[in-house]
Amino acid sequence: PNAVVAEIGDLTIGRYDFAERVQQQIQRLTAESEGKISREQILNAGIPQIVLGQMIQEILLNLESKNLGITVSDEAIREQIQSIK
Repeated sequence: PNAVVAEIGDLTIGRYDFAERVQQQIQRLTAESEGKISREQILNAGIPQIVLGQMIQEILLNLESKNLGITVSDEAIREQIQSIK
């Protein structure tokens, strides 16, 4: 089952979503270091805790933006994505 890692109000972060985000971060850091940093070193550096904090922060920001009525158009999102590429 998809156990709950964190609860923020009525929202939760599931184990699978959390594990996927941690894995993505590990892959990114490993690639950036050209393999010089091991998975164990990354985990010992507290990456899972950092990822969880980021996920919680994203949820809180989304909740607050909804409370304030802040929205972003699809076009603005597309432009932002294009600027990253």
